Amino acid sequence: MSLTAAQQDYIEIVYQLEQENPGKKIRITDIAEKLGTRLPTVTRMVKRLTDLGYLSHKSHGGVNLTSKGQTVAGELTHLHNDLILFFTEILGISKKQADYDACQTEHALSPLTAQRLHEFLIYYNELPSKEKYIIQQFKKIKKREPKKFKNLPKNRTSGWRY
Repeated sequence: MSLTAAQQDYIEIVYQLEQENPGKKIRITDIAEKLGTRLPTVTRMVKRLTDLGYLSHKSHGGVNLTSKGQTVAGELTHLHNDLILFFTEILGISKKQADYDACQTEHALSPLTAQRLHEFLIYYNELPSKEKYIIQQFKKIKKREPKKFKNLPKNRTSGWRY
């Protein structure tokens, strides 16, 4: 079964809260606060993800990722970071915009595309500086070109970060 974008966001937020507060009990209210979501909504999703084996939660207890949840959270976080790197280093997008776009994009990529992106970034990072010339030229040229796509709607597909 594939996880929905919302389910992925919940797993990511629990992972982030665990990283920010090691050893601290993560409460439903912590998740709701971070997501800007109502408690009953969070409770339902936590129950669903617990039933699916991604979270561990007992009534009035803390919420934690299971090993299955940690694996998924690690991959989602890695993909998010790869997208930010690609958007900033290759496309020259600002960090703030890259973070926003990564949050929107990460849910739409296939595992194959995510893996290929990761492999490309490894390849790119291992190139000597002089061989990154074409990317540097691209960044200079794109600054001179008129902006296109200025009429595209600013849709949000999902993403707890925004």
